[in-house]
Order: sequence, then structure tokens, then C-alpha cells
Amino acid sequence: MNGGDCEVGVESTVITVVTEIPRVLRPGGISVEQLRRVLGRVDVDRAVLEKPAENAKVASPGMKYKHYAPKADVYMVDASAEDYAAFLHTHSEAAVLCFNEDVPYLKNRCVPYGSAADSLSQAHGLFTSLHHLDEIGAKTVYARMPRKSGVGLAVYNRLIRACAFRIVTPNEQLVIGLTGQTGAGKSTVAKQLKARGCVIIDCDAVTHDPSLYAGTCLTELQNAFGRAIIKEDGTLDRRRLANLAFASEEGKAKLNAITHPVILARLKKEIAAYKDAKVIVLDAPTLFEAGADRLCRRVVSVLADETVRLGRICRRDGLTEQEALTRMHAQQSDDFYIDRSDYTLDNTVAVSADDMDNMLAVLGCAHPGESD
Repeated sequence: MNGGDCEVGVESTVITVVTEIPRVLRPGGISVEQLRRVLGRVDVDRAVLEKPAENAKVASPGMKYKHYAPKADVYMVDASAEDYAAFLHTHSEAAVLCFNEDVPYLKNRCVPYGSAADSLSQAHGLFTSLHHLDEIGAKTVYARMPRKSGVGLAVYNRLIRACAFRIVTPNEQLVIGLTGQTGAGKSTVAKQLKARGCVIIDCDAVTHDPSLYAGTCLTELQNAFGRAIIKEDGTLDRRRLANLAFASEEGKAKLNAITHPVILARLKKEIAAYKDAKVIVLDAPTLFEAGADRLCRRVVSVLADETVRLGRICRRDGLTEQEALTRMHAQQSDDFYIDRSDYTLDNTVAVSADDMDNMLAVLGCAHPGESD
């Protein structure tokens, strides 16, 4: 009998509770994060992420080394969207297993397996896409690495086996996008990361630099929004521009189309200036909205309870409660950030040193000093 497609797309989660600490043996549709909300501490078995020894016994079905390998030689690429595209431009003969959002930037034969921000779509599409690689006769495939959070851990677990545990890292420098809702305490986290040796690029400072909007950019803004946005000294009147642009969705779209490419180009220059740094953090309140997440190999979002955020914003900015709520409700939801992040920090109370250590370890940069 054929019962149709399964709800998640990958096999179920397998967990053992016979150990002192519950341990996930095979990740699936029920995520580690969901289990931790119920059980407290939950560990992940080493076999989930690491290649087992040749004759090692596995504790769960479906965890064998080459169980999911297609005929092609598949390599997982650990890279930002920008670095992934640049790497593939020098490997034009290879097929790619990528996210839907990658396709417009690539010239290779593309087999998308889901949306970058939707691990469930990746889980649904993975096995069909792997089979399709065989159908098109792919010999070498470079697969975009999924996140290892939420259902993404299950996708990563299946895909790393399809790749025979082969990972390519085109750029060893790690760029982390740091974002989150207003009042969540992102700036506090940025300071802690700086104290641990990370280079911090303040994207707010970049976007407020008047020189960014000179020349062609200023001309395009004037053509789109009128001469009223230009001050008497010839510079941009940011407040008036904001009032005009944010009055409608069409105006906001025009503003983004003109300014985002300019902002991204400047951020690329800022990143390039720190070529010897191990870890660079883009401190960006509008990381996703500006498309700056394309420059990041990892993304961290800082979240906090809404009531706590409300109090922080009122004290910090001298706003009334209603003004603060209006600002908060104009931002994205918790789920928006969680779905797009490799790691989520809860700063409702505080972010401890242990929290930071765990986050950096998960992100793969336990020692983020600038140079060796």
C-alpha cells in the first residue's frame, strides 16, 4: 500500500532514555530543541554528526555510513550564499544541490531541495532531489550545507551521509550574522563576542554613513522620491526619505532596491579589510531584511520575552509603552528569526559565559581570536 508522502519527509526521531541523560540517536521531525523543552538536558549521539568507525555498531536504524549515498560524488559545501556562488563559478561542470534561493545566482545544473529558511521543505525535498541527481547523470555534486538546528539537524544528518562525510570550506574565515528583535539585548551579546576576540562590524554605523548614499545612489533616490529628500548642502535628508519610503510597501520596496546593493558592497569591503581575522560578526538589526545574511556562514538571533523587551525599550529610548509596542510589533516574530538562524540565544534574563561558550562551540569557533 502507498500511504502518500510522510508529513516530515525524513524518518522519525529516535531517542534513548536508558542513559542518565536522554540521547538522540537519530534526528527527525521532532527536534532536539523540542525535546529539551520537555525533558531538560538532551544530548546528541556522536554518530549523528560524525563518521562512525568502519565496523562500528550503530544504535539506530538508518545511521550507517553510506546508507543514503547517491551514485554521484557529493561534497557538502560549508559557506555563505555569496561564497558558495563564488566557489561554484570555478566548478561550472558540477551539478549543485542547493536551496531555492541560490538558483538565480548559479550557472550550474541546479537541483534545489528546499528553501533556506524552511527546514521542513528541505526534509520533504531531500530524498527526491538526491534521486534526481542520479536521473540527470550527475558525476560531481556540491551541496549547500543546511543548518543543524530544528529539523535541519535531521536534514544535515542524512545529507552528510550522502556526501560520505566530505565537507568543502571555500573560505576558512567565519562570518557570523548577529541579529534579533529590539530590546532583546543584541548589543550586549556583541560586546561579549568582542571580548572573546571576534571582530565586530556595526552595520548600523555603516548604514548611517552619509558617504554611502552619495553619487549614483543619491541620484537614484532623488529620482525615486523627489528633490525634497536632498538637504540644502546637497546631502541626503534621511528622516524625510524614511517618511516617504515607509509610507507604503511600494516605497519601501523602491528604497530597498536602491540601497541594499550599496550597503552589501560596503559590508563586503568592511569584511575584506579584516582578512586575517578568524571570526567576524556582522551586528545587524535588519540582517535578513537587507539581504546581509547572504554574506554570513552562520547566523545567531538574540530573543527575549516580550514583557522584558518592552521594559528595556522604554528605559533605553525614553518611549511610552504604546510607542515601544508599536516599534516591537513592526518587527518580525520569534519564529521568523528561529527559522533563519543557526543558533538562538534567549536573553530574557541574561546571557552567561557558559551560554556563550556553548554557542561558539556549536558554531564551530570555540577559540575566535583574530589570528593564530
